[in-house]
Amino acid sequence: MIWKRVKDLVGGEIISEKVMGVGEHDVVATPGSVVDKDLKDKLLKRGIEWVLIDIPRKTGKPLMDEKALEEMKEKMKNIFDEAIKTLIVDVEGLKEISDQIVDEVLTNWGMKVLPLLLMAKSEDEYTYTHEVNVGVLSSMIAMQLGLSKDAISKLTFSAIIHDIGKLKVPKEILHAPRNLSEKEFELVKLHTIFGRQICESSGIKDEDILSGVESHHEKMDGSGYLRGLTGNNINFFARIIAVADIFDALASKRVYKDPWSPYRAVTELVTLSTLGKLDRKVVNAFISVVGIYPVGTVLILSNGSRAVVVGNKRKVLTRPIVEMEDGLIVDLSENKKNLNILKVID
Repeated sequence: MIWKRVKDLVGGEIISEKVMGVGEHDVVATPGSVVDKDLKDKLLKRGIEWVLIDIPRKTGKPLMDEKALEEMKEKMKNIFDEAIKTLIVDVEGLKEISDQIVDEVLTNWGMKVLPLLLMAKSEDEYTYTHEVNVGVLSSMIAMQLGLSKDAISKLTFSAIIHDIGKLKVPKEILHAPRNLSEKEFELVKLHTIFGRQICESSGIKDEDILSGVESHHEKMDGSGYLRGLTGNNINFFARIIAVADIFDALASKRVYKDPWSPYRAVTELVTLSTLGKLDRKVVNAFISVVGIYPVGTVLILSNGSRAVVVGNKRKVLTRPIVEMEDGLIVDLSENKKNLNILKVID
């Protein structure tokens, strides 16, 4: 699924959420609704700017099962709801989630990678969907880097609780629809050390897991927080989680910002690695999996047609698998019509 501007809908897209208008009984669209001119006009008249759209999966089996992802999100929600009361996390429950992510990624890993991530449908859902997504993305990066299964399992566990410390940050600050004050941002920064404390109180002793939680906002050039670590002084798990975290955060819709397109989010990762803020090896591994044009990117091809990226081949960075306007799936790395990408619709 991707967020798409209503004004950019071309017709034929499938709505994947319940869209409400001006009143509690004003249902504009339901999951499965197919966009046509009338529906688009209705959305525009209601002042609705963004809708959640299904991305077709005709190219093969995605890395993660959609139903399984939703179940993981619910389990994560339950674990976080309990942790709010006790500041202790259910380690066994978290391990079940991380093990399931690793098992699915290992099972479905191949040259054609079809990532499937959760989309938060409300601000309250963001924390749970983000934790699961960062776990999935981190495990993909680790696979591409050739880490052992044991290392991938520990990394994924760390990734799905990297923001657990935000439980100690007031919701009115986390979900504020505005720029935070300097004092508020300083409090938000503390979620990294809060997270380590919660993990230690829960009996988690593995230093790689703890460092992944504590150090995922450190930057290679020392400009991150809280400790201003540089280069290899930053735990490798934390460097991987940082890339996954930034991509998912940029591509997500929040109360204070619109979602970035997947293409724009990847471009930002490249910029940050070029500036020396992210581990270039990790960013390169991420791009080797998702490509320069990640799933959901809208393209204009050399024949003038519009296409949506639905998959990528690992290490084939600039020739994704796309769905044409007529529903035809074309692997641009193999196509016989010499179709090229003219531009990205961002």
